[in-house]
Amino acid sequence: MVRLVSANPVSDDFRAAVAGSIHAFLDAQVPILADIHPATAPLLERARLFTRGGKRLRPAFCAWAYAAVAGSLDLPEAVATAAASLDVLHVSALMHDDVMDASDFRRGVPAAHRQFEADHRDADWRGDPEQFGRAGAILLGDLLLVWSEEMFRRSGLEPAQLDRGRPHLEAVRTEVTAGQYLDVLAQARDPYTISRTDAGREQLADLVRTVVTWKSASYTIRRPLLLGAALAGADAAQLGALTSFGQPLGRALVEPHRSYLPHFRAIRQVAAIKGMAHLTGGGFVDNIPRILPPGVCAVVDRSAWAVPPLFRLIEEVGQVDHDEMYRVFNMGIGMVLAVAPGDAPAVLAAEPAAVVIGEVVASATERVRLR
Repeated sequence: MVRLVSANPVSDDFRAAVAGSIHAFLDAQVPILADIHPATAPLLERARLFTRGGKRLRPAFCAWAYAAVAGSLDLPEAVATAAASLDVLHVSALMHDDVMDASDFRRGVPAAHRQFEADHRDADWRGDPEQFGRAGAILLGDLLLVWSEEMFRRSGLEPAQLDRGRPHLEAVRTEVTAGQYLDVLAQARDPYTISRTDAGREQLADLVRTVVTWKSASYTIRRPLLLGAALAGADAAQLGALTSFGQPLGRALVEPHRSYLPHFRAIRQVAAIKGMAHLTGGGFVDNIPRILPPGVCAVVDRSAWAVPPLFRLIEEVGQVDHDEMYRVFNMGIGMVLAVAPGDAPAVLAAEPAAVVIGEVVASATERVRLR
């Protein structure tokens, strides 16, 4: 049993309990995969790697909702394990996201599809290494999805608790997958054509809001809250109250960004844009390297702009590591443009809201350096 601490909602003890539950579950999968074939070992190795870190926010929202309804800060081991299964589900989605976004890194290490790709290259197997990498990561994501459900089911909850919680888990799996598809759809549509009319801009904004709601807001906060409350036996009024709180909070964290098109047009009149990085999920560390050529590193000066209060609140209340915040959130910088140093004054004159946040330097080992 772990005791929740109101002064530190995601305490070290809570993080350890979540990590311990996931570790124990994965330990139980070792003989199962080994019995299938020893060549499946990289699946388990990477499952451990990518479930090892993270903010543990989804399990925390689940745990605190349970505590609110149960009226106790003592979290039963079975509830902690059920809450931890949400992080396994989350990592499943991350594996798929990295393939869809062609991300090179996740949590400071090569993304799963890049690791599987490296396996192929190192062993000099037949076929396309990149295709093998994508396939391996998709299958790892699928396996983690299956394991998240199994971990919940085998958590030790009472049958009545499982029955109350299952509808919320079923809903969140459907919602986040549908949200991911809508995200892919939104990226495939030409924003410049659509945004030429008021109706088109509203249509695009509505699609983005829908993606934000189901891929991020509900999946991150609302459903974990409802799951935890349901496990504690919440009534309809309590579930309704948590929904009215969780959904707006989730949307505030991932509010759709402004349209940058007018700003691009103004800047292109005075400077050559060498690269553009939209800082979405993955923050600075995962997004900026996508526009960098080999052999260079983006050095980001974190004192160059004022971080919005919402992010400071998350860091303080959630006890989130300072560097981790920049790996996950954009911290108030929605778009990064790379221009020649000599063009910076002209860009700042054309766009008064712009700010110089750093420079690109030579580096054989680093891609982003936060200072």
